[in-house]
Amino acid sequence: MNKLAKNYLYTGGYQILNILIMLVTTPYLTRVLGSSCLGIDTYVLSIVQICEVMGSLGITIYGNREIAYVRGNRRQLNRVFWELFFLRMILGAGVCGIYLLIALRSRYRVVFLIQMITLVSYYLDISWLYIGLEDVKSVTLCSAFARIGAAALILTLVRGPEHLYLYVALSAASQALITVLLLAGCRSRISLNPFGASGRNSGIRIRRHLRPVIALFLPQAASSLYVIFDKTMLGLLASDVSRTSIYDKAEMIVKAPVVLAAALTTVLMPRIANYHANGMKDDIRNLVRRSLEVMFLLFAPVSAGMAIVARIFIPFYLGAGYTDSVRVVWILSPVILAIALSNVSGAQFLIGCNETGYLAASYLTSAVFNIVGNYFLIPRLDETGASITTLSAEWIVVAIQFLAMRKILGRIGILRIAYKKILAAALMCAVLIPLGKIGATLPVMFLQIVVGAAVYFLALALMRDNSLAYGIRMLRGSR
Repeated sequence: MNKLAKNYLYTGGYQILNILIMLVTTPYLTRVLGSSCLGIDTYVLSIVQICEVMGSLGITIYGNREIAYVRGNRRQLNRVFWELFFLRMILGAGVCGIYLLIALRSRYRVVFLIQMITLVSYYLDISWLYIGLEDVKSVTLCSAFARIGAAALILTLVRGPEHLYLYVALSAASQALITVLLLAGCRSRISLNPFGASGRNSGIRIRRHLRPVIALFLPQAASSLYVIFDKTMLGLLASDVSRTSIYDKAEMIVKAPVVLAAALTTVLMPRIANYHANGMKDDIRNLVRRSLEVMFLLFAPVSAGMAIVARIFIPFYLGAGYTDSVRVVWILSPVILAIALSNVSGAQFLIGCNETGYLAASYLTSAVFNIVGNYFLIPRLDETGASITTLSAEWIVVAIQFLAMRKILGRIGILRIAYKKILAAALMCAVLIPLGKIGATLPVMFLQIVVGAAVYFLALALMRDNSLAYGIRMLRGSR
């Protein structure tokens, strides 16, 4: 098994672990803490994430790429790492000061102050070093250890709304533990002396990264902020803070399958960056096509299936207090496929090939649309308004990025890649919708899942679709 396949298995395994942890902890928390407490946590965490995005200036993704560029030269690797690490520290110090001012003025002051642990951990995080080196195993194992430990403590110690602060502290501590473990393990990968053995500056120039970091920051900030602003604006504009949790939990369920797309992106983006650095355009085009095959194969049926089973799954999973989340899932389910596709066009191709201008255009356009739409719709429709703008914004991103990808790479054959999967998913829906009329019970839902998967893959087999074989060959490194 080659390194690419191993990295995908590690990353995919970790994302599956996260889904399992979510499946266990979320229904417990929705019943123990309730929508109001979880709404407060979601709102505060959205502010933390905004501060992290604004202060990082795109260094995380930029760091992945730059480390991938120089990983064959230990001296350059050491210099790039310390330049980016120092830059993160400088920016982080300034943003933490602003965050502290916000925290002290908020009515949720205690939650804000506890979450400062998370914010500081973000700035000290060096997972970008490991990912750029294609050492996904270390990041995965450290993260898995911390997440499992935090989940066990939450399930053991958090017993009611009065334990909100304890829940926030345990969540923040898990992020801090990941950061500490990665920092402790970096000594075998880079020199701990940034200035060389002589103690003098060994060519470290932080300023040289500012222009490319800012260029990458614009698309990354836009792509992150329009997702985060949904929750921030719900916390500020919705009729009640609990609506933030109604939306957040539904969005979390919808986006849970997409972590597998993110896992593929984590291992493919450094590979595309390496191909780009060596002028291997044909290899990039081939990798993009294979990646799109896998995305359509996996996420076309999941998008359709999620909407179909929501009526049964959401009340069972989240509890009676979250029945309004069903409507959110219905609206957001096509977002699954949109995010999977933009992982290929944006996070893999445009970032890997340093085409940040097109990336910025797609996300900035979408962000403006999303923020304006939320401003007008949330006060009238609460979480339904946020769902409508999110759905539209995600597909705007896909449209712009695919146009850019075609301009750079030429014809990729999107319709040829997609049409069999779309037809198979439509046939699956035609079978599953009548099945749902049997009753809104868990056995019916499981029957829909099994029958749906069988119909989908049988239809692909009859149409002689080879996407699964393409994906396996891609991970094995075959062309």
